[in-house]
Amino acid sequence: MKVFGAGAIEKDSVPENNELILTTEVFQDSNKAPVIELTSPEPSQLFQGPAATIPIRFKASDPDGFVKKVEVFEGMKLLGEPTLRSDGEYELLYENASLGSHQVVVRATDNLGRFETVQSLEFFVNGVAKVEITNPRAGSKVDKSSGEFAVMIHATSTTPLKQVLLGMWQSDATPVGNDDYVVKLKNCSRPCRLQAIAIDQNDVETRSEFVEVTILSPPTTSLYWSDGESMSEFDTSKPMKVSELILIGVGEPEEYFGAEVKKVEIFANGELLCSDEWPGSAEGEECHWRPRPGKYKLQAVATDADGAVGKSALIEVVIDKP
Repeated sequence: MKVFGAGAIEKDSVPENNELILTTEVFQDSNKAPVIELTSPEPSQLFQGPAATIPIRFKASDPDGFVKKVEVFEGMKLLGEPTLRSDGEYELLYENASLGSHQVVVRATDNLGRFETVQSLEFFVNGVAKVEITNPRAGSKVDKSSGEFAVMIHATSTTPLKQVLLGMWQSDATPVGNDDYVVKLKNCSRPCRLQAIAIDQNDVETRSEFVEVTILSPPTTSLYWSDGESMSEFDTSKPMKVSELILIGVGEPEEYFGAEVKKVEIFANGELLCSDEWPGSAEGEECHWRPRPGKYKLQAVATDADGAVGKSALIEVVIDKP
């Protein structure tokens, strides 16, 4: 229950009648709204045009009554009343859907007149062109250690194409012959979703299926030593007179795009000294090393959840007797 008030004030010579306040009580509707669950089309689903037939499927129920009426709209246009296929499951065939992007709204009304609406995510009716991403393949891991990676696109059409591009980035693809195109990408999120777009001379757009790949971003890896109290960088300009050295390897994922660091290893002259597997931790435990006098090349190696490997710089140290 909520209470709302309204007031009015008038000023005259008699103050006792200058103010009037009215209140009213508003109660929440005890009749619960219908529940709608869209099952088709899926988000970003593609349909072949022209004049596509799109099945709109959903479940509708009412928690304290029954569903009396269901309708499907696109914008202000009523597409029709779906057919009940089974208990609470409805279907409407959206026939002759035009080329391009679409969204529909499903409305369900219960036996007491209360209604609920649910809007679908975008789905798309393609033109007659054929477009696909040929490289990288879906599910592959892409190393962008060089700073960028190439996306290969194959596109053909009976109507001449005026533009081939990579969706979201709106990056024009460069033709390389035989209906193949290439786009060089520098940045993409760790699960990277790629989609190519071909536009013909009539401005009809065709989209490829999404290709999702994993971008490998090696952790930034460093190696430090500790005297048991503080962590320090190595000073390689002079020998270290120690009988025991505490080594600490640190792996930090790339900001925003890096995966969680799963393992930190420390090597001396290529031989494994310590291996630390701490799910959710970017820093390895202390590694207690008791070296003999001599020269050593030390390195930390961090591996993330995607298998990307980051290595610290090789640190050349000389160990003397204390």
